[in-house]
Amino acid sequence: MTKKKVLHIINLGMNGKAVFLCNVLEQTNFSKYDITILNFWGKTAALIAKRLEGLPIRIVVNRRKCGFMAFLSELKQLLKTEKFDVVHSHMWDLTGIFLGYAKWYGVPVRVAHRHNSQKVAGRYNPIKEFIRDKVVWNILKKAIELNANRYFACSNLAVNWLYTSKVANRGGRNYKQ
Repeated sequence: MTKKKVLHIINLGMNGKAVFLCNVLEQTNFSKYDITILNFWGKTAALIAKRLEGLPIRIVVNRRKCGFMAFLSELKQLLKTEKFDVVHSHMWDLTGIFLGYAKWYGVPVRVAHRHNSQKVAGRYNPIKEFIRDKVVWNILKKAIELNANRYFACSNLAVNWLYTSKVANRGGRNYKQ
C-alpha cells in the first residue's frame, strides 16, 4: 500500500494550532501517511519541537530570509519536487493563496482549516484597518472558496467568520446555527 503524502502548512510557535497538530500527529498511523510540515515562521517553539522529535515526520523550515515572498518560494519548490496527495493549511487568511499554489501543482485534496473565530488583532491605523477588513479579507476569503476543496473549522463561530455561506452550506451540511 502506498502511503498518502500530506503537507501541513502551519506556524509551529507555541500556539493552539501547533498543539492541535501535535495531538493529531501523535495519534496518526504512519504506516499509511508520509507527513511533511512546512513551518511558516521558520522557528519551532521548544515544547512543540520536543513533542514532534520522536515522530517519523519531516519539518521544512523557511531556509531563506523570513518574509512572505520567501515562504511562497519555499512552498512552490516543495510542491514542484514532491507529489503531495493532501495539502492542509492552518494559516487562516493566507490559506487561499497557499492552496492556490497547491491547486496549480495538481494536489487533489486541498484543506482549509480555521482555528479562530475572529481576525487576529493588530496595530493598524484606521485607514489600513478599513482596507484590510473591507477589501483584503474579502479577496482572501474568495481565494479560499476557489482553491480549497475540503473545509474544517474548530467551531461554528470559526465557520461563520471565515467561510462564505456558499462554503459553509456546501455538500448538504449546514454549518450555520
